[in-house]
Amino acid sequence: MKPTLFETLQFHSGRILFLREHLERLLRSAGHFKIKRGRVRITLEAYPYIPPSLYKRGADLVIARSIRNDPPSKSRFKTLPRQMKEMAAGEAKRKKADEAILLNKAGRVTECSSSNIFLVKNKNLITPPLSEGLLDGITRQEVLKIARQLKIRVRVQPISLKELFQADEIFITSSLKEILPVRSIDKKKMGDQVPGRQTHRLMKAYAKNLRR
Repeated sequence: MKPTLFETLQFHSGRILFLREHLERLLRSAGHFKIKRGRVRITLEAYPYIPPSLYKRGADLVIARSIRNDPPSKSRFKTLPRQMKEMAAGEAKRKKADEAILLNKAGRVTECSSSNIFLVKNKNLITPPLSEGLLDGITRQEVLKIARQLKIRVRVQPISLKELFQADEIFITSSLKEILPVRSIDKKKMGDQVPGRQTHRLMKAYAKNLRR
């Protein structure tokens, strides 16, 4: 049985953001699963407002301890059902956190329940490669592009828990959250300020791009 594919897009001020990129990813996924004919449903629903104060104080994350992320063969695509992601989100909610970080079978960082994750170390921007088991998020792609435009050195490499907790800055990205700084992981404070310097630069550049 073929999976159900889905995309989540942001509708803002009469515009659908990154529509072309989302549709292209949907078509790539359809090709991967050899879906030649299907039903496409378009719905629009109000999304809970993310207060600006969260972007100033930073999000609180937890490591999902009870589960591991889906293997790369599945995690690369947005499919339903998505039990692993829902279980991770439930774990974050029980611990009164904003998001849960998923690890792969090797114990390395992959992504969050509905976000990609980045860290900054010694001014370098670091994010896991897709081969670790994560979705190539549309906002992730945009952040990598902006970082290179800003001459920020980008390293796409596996991230251990030790490296995660030693980061100077951490932020998460998604189509709805955009770029959200991280304040703590498992109640441990991350970085000296929120948002960090590089995170703030990326947030400003991302917001500027959206206004074009």
